[in-house]
Amino acid sequence: MKILVAEKLSQHRYKTPEGYLICVDSVLARTGKQTYRRNEIFADSEDDRLIEVDRKAEEVFSPETMASFENKPICVEHPDVDVTVDNISEFAVGFVRDIHKGEYEGEPVMLGTLVITDAKTIEEIENGEHTDLSCGYDCDIEDCDSPEQKHIRGNHIALCEHGRAGIARIVDSVKDEQLYAVEFVYDGDSWSDYLGHVNVRAK
Repeated sequence: MKILVAEKLSQHRYKTPEGYLICVDSVLARTGKQTYRRNEIFADSEDDRLIEVDRKAEEVFSPETMASFENKPICVEHPDVDVTVDNISEFAVGFVRDIHKGEYEGEPVMLGTLVITDAKTIEEIENGEHTDLSCGYDCDIEDCDSPEQKHIRGNHIALCEHGRAGIARIVDSVKDEQLYAVEFVYDGDSWSDYLGHVNVRAK
């Protein structure tokens, strides 16, 4: 099952000599509780009542979770299937790298650098389209009174029009830049920025 857990794009961007768009220190994921309908999480359920699912910091920032997002493909919106070697040429418009822990509004978040290699997607980002980020990943969730995401493993990052989490983004203005308590990379000409979705193994 796929669940959108998205964040918005930020605008610290620069371009390589080849024209690739580099988006530095975008927010990919946050910790804490997010709201879903029960039948979004548990495929055998017909219950559409809202539940809260927790993502604890020790899961989001575990070495295994962080490493699993390194060099994963970037897609425009979430595909209906996992991105693999068999279909990556159909879906990928770039990749994410330099996954690390950072801070947003005083809260810990997962950050990464987006490398966008598709000309049409670069144009859309520069025009303000697909400005949210959403992680596509596998995780385990136990059906209990206090469900939590466990064993998070990244599959892709999606550029979305609207994401669920609301903070993963590519910074777009001087005002936005002031929101980021992280270091940015400057190449002498311009700046850059980043993206988040979920497969759930319900238990």
